[in-house]
Amino acid sequence: MIEIKKELMKEQERFQRLYYELPEVVQSYFDARDDLKAKSNQGHYLVNFCRFLKKRFPEKKLTAELFEELDHDSIGKFVFEGYPKKVSHRTCYNRLIALKSLYYYFTVGSYDDGTEKPLFYRNVIEEYLFLNKNAIDHIRKDISAARTKGYNRFLTKEDFLDILHYADFMMLADINNKVEYKNYKRYKNRTVAILALMMGAGLSTDELINLTTHDIDLRVPQVTVTHDGKQFHRKIDRDVLEYLRPYMQWRRQWFVSPPDNPTLFFLNNGKPMSPNGVQHLLKQVNRHYNGKQVSSNFIRQSFAINMYKTTGSLTATQEYLGFGSSAMMTRIIATVDEERKKNRL
Repeated sequence: MIEIKKELMKEQERFQRLYYELPEVVQSYFDARDDLKAKSNQGHYLVNFCRFLKKRFPEKKLTAELFEELDHDSIGKFVFEGYPKKVSHRTCYNRLIALKSLYYYFTVGSYDDGTEKPLFYRNVIEEYLFLNKNAIDHIRKDISAARTKGYNRFLTKEDFLDILHYADFMMLADINNKVEYKNYKRYKNRTVAILALMMGAGLSTDELINLTTHDIDLRVPQVTVTHDGKQFHRKIDRDVLEYLRPYMQWRRQWFVSPPDNPTLFFLNNGKPMSPNGVQHLLKQVNRHYNGKQVSSNFIRQSFAINMYKTTGSLTATQEYLGFGSSAMMTRIIATVDEERKKNRL
């Protein structure tokens, strides 16, 4: 818990430095948000956007009127500034996602019950996206190509981290359905934590839904799972911890634990999560993610392949993950052997 608090304090300090550089109208956007990590991530891009506008319009103040009347050319110049020599397609896309989220707040999220209207109605980002479909599709194709570059029959660790980053920071901006947007925003940290334990510790769906708060120790870090009355310890990849901490920190605020199992880790409206509930969340991410497949079986198989590649021990991989199927191990060996052949060509 102490470690989590220290990380949160660092994140808070980082965000505060960005926050005070922003104009008041953009500060109001962050004031309406409660996800500190997303604030810090988007704050970086929006500070750069405001710096860009100050250079472009040195004689003007960054008011709501300026943001409302902004021209398409300014949006395009900011999104693609430095591309492709100095920045990647990923940076361009992240800039666009940050602006899309900001303008959604300006034109929808800032609705005031007293005045019965938002800050303003014109959404220049949606206009820009509509008028520049080819350019945006080009970015998305570049991202998709980067994700699937090379051998693509399993997810690498880089793929794992890319999916986690997308689910945590970028997916909300790709959801157009208002009900889905509201539900995903509310339960996002739980979805990301589920992905983090699948990708960072190789947990199965059944192992996930039976976890208790006592089973997870971030100091080691490790997670304890139980099979046939025996306990097994699985290491958690330290690179996924930042995606797990927010859910651990605020779990009690979001969910009421069932009285017969108050320490159950993953909850759904006061009840244990079901396997179908987990699959539903993964299908939702898979539907929006423009890259490789996101499913529990594919993630677990990919984890096994990556572990076998790292350790070189089929027995250790089989025992660690509890794979009893010889057919599964045969597929793992065949996949790794085929990849090695491709790399030799």
